[in-house]
Amino acid sequence: KKALEQIHVDEMSHVVVSVGHSMEASILISLYLKELGVPQVWVKAISGDHEKLLHKIGVDNVFIPERFAAKNMAHQLASPGLIEYLPMDKDVALKEIGIDDWAGRTLRQLDLTNKHQVQVIARKRVGEDHYSFIPRADEELRQGDKLVIVGREDRLTRLRP
Repeated sequence: KKALEQIHVDEMSHVVVSVGHSMEASILISLYLKELGVPQVWVKAISGDHEKLLHKIGVDNVFIPERFAAKNMAHQLASPGLIEYLPMDKDVALKEIGIDDWAGRTLRQLDLTNKHQVQVIARKRVGEDHYSFIPRADEELRQGDKLVIVGREDRLTRLRP
C-alpha cells in the first residue's frame, strides 16, 4: 500500500490492474487503490471467482480477456462479416457487408436508419484499399462496394443487401 501512496495513485482518475496470474496481488492492489480513493479501477481477472471477489471489494470494471476473445470469435463464426461487438451494449456490433442488389442506389434511397434501425459508418469502393468514413447519402453505390454498418446484431443479421 505504501508503494501506491508513494506514486500518488490518489491523484489518478483511472488505474488498470493486470498482474498476470496472481489473484492475491490483483485483489490486494485493487483493494488498496479503492481505499486510496481512485475513482475508476479496472482489473483483469483470471476466473469467475476472481471476478466476483473484485466486484465485492468495489472494483469498477472487471474483464477476463479470454472470455471476451472467445465470445467475439463465437459471434464472428455465427455471424459472418461481423467485425466487432461494441461495449455500449452486449448486442451492438459492427458488420461489413457487400451491397449486392443495392448497386445503383444511394444511402438516402435505402433509408437504412429509418427502415432497419442500423447506421452506415463507412464505405469501401471496389478496388480501393481504404474505407471512406461517414459516406455521403447521395453518392451512388457500385457493384462490389462494401459498407460497414453499426446496429443491434439481430437487425444486422436480418439485413439483406
